[in-house]
Amino acid sequence: MCLKVLEKYSMYRDIPLRLALGLIFVVAGFGKLMDIGGVTEMLAGNGFPIAGVFAWILAIVEFGGGLALLAGWKTREASALLGFVILVAIFTVKLGSGFGAMFTDIAILGGAVSLMLSGASSYAVQNDN
Repeated sequence: MCLKVLEKYSMYRDIPLRLALGLIFVVAGFGKLMDIGGVTEMLAGNGFPIAGVFAWILAIVEFGGGLALLAGWKTREASALLGFVILVAIFTVKLGSGFGAMFTDIAILGGAVSLMLSGASSYAVQNDN
């Protein structure tokens, strides 16, 4: 019975996830933009070639992708890019630290995949449905 009441709000299903993931990536991306030298060092330390270029790409994708999710613009594309960023982070940084270190990243990846599949439905600059 209670779940029937919630059905009338299903058009808003993507909003909490877009806001949560968008905020996570905007904050993370902004931090990287403010310390691009530190990000470059971290990437170089993990064996990335042309770490300086990848640092800028990473920071811009996280910040811009987060803003896109918040606005509901190109949600599927932004989610795919952000999901790729998380996959790279899992396999290059977190994998050697054990499964416990990956919990948050796996949850974020699940959210990104969910938004990639569903897109934005309401209160979005670009409705994907």
